[in-house]
Amino acid sequence: MALPPALQSSTTPYELEFMAMEDVLEIVPLFSMDRIRLLTGVFGPFRPPAKAKIPMWMAMDLKSRRKCHIVPPDWLTLGKTPPKSYQRYPEPLSLKSILRTPTGVFEGGNKLRVLQRASL
Repeated sequence: MALPPALQSSTTPYELEFMAMEDVLEIVPLFSMDRIRLLTGVFGPFRPPAKAKIPMWMAMDLKSRRKCHIVPPDWLTLGKTPPKSYQRYPEPLSLKSILRTPTGVFEGGNKLRVLQRASL
C-alpha cells in the first residue's frame, strides 16, 4: 500500500515502534552469563541478583522465555519525565504535556504493558 505524498517523508508508527525497542531497560537476570557483544553495544555480565542494562527488544525476549524480571523504568510512572531520547519538553508528564509527548514513549510503555499482562 502506497502512502500519500504528504505522509511519505514522515515516520510511520511501525518505525516509531522499532526505534522505541532500542531503549535501554534494567533487568534482573535469572541466569548467569558473561558479556554479550551485539551490533548496538556490549551488554552484561548477567549475574543474578545484580541488575543489567539491555535493549528493550532483548528484555522482552528474555522475559517471554522467563529468564529475567524487567525493572519498570521511572518514566513509566505518571509524573516522571521520559528518557532523554524522548524528552523534548523539560516539564514532567502531566495531562497538559501528554498531548505534546513524542509517540515513542507510548510505544515503549505499551509494549511493556502487553508483555507484563501476557506473563501473568
